[in-house]
Amino acid sequence: MGLRLTLSLNGIMTNINVELFEQLRVLMGEKFKLLIDTYISDNSSRIDQLQVAIKGENWSEVRELSHAMKSSSANIGATELSLFCQQIESDSVNNVDEIKLKYDRLRNEFQAVVSCLNNNR
Repeated sequence: MGLRLTLSLNGIMTNINVELFEQLRVLMGEKFKLLIDTYISDNSSRIDQLQVAIKGENWSEVRELSHAMKSSSANIGATELSLFCQQIESDSVNNVDEIKLKYDRLRNEFQAVVSCLNNNR
């Protein structure tokens, strides 16, 4: 499972896979900060778009946005956030009633990941 970098923000525990995070840092070199900035920017936009899609009950867009967020979160080492996005992606097909309840938690988890990434550039 590997080492994890853990941060608590407003009671939300966020885990970052440290091994993957450090591999990315070495692999990306000087472009690592750009990778972090791009991840944060892209997914901040997705979070906002996701809220609109949920309110509009546009489940195909919810599925697309949560899928994209799931993949980029896994790539950066935010495995718990990625798994949570996977749940929302699945719920967009099978259990739409649960999505509205899970959205706030997703937003809080993302904010914790962003704080963790910013503190560990």
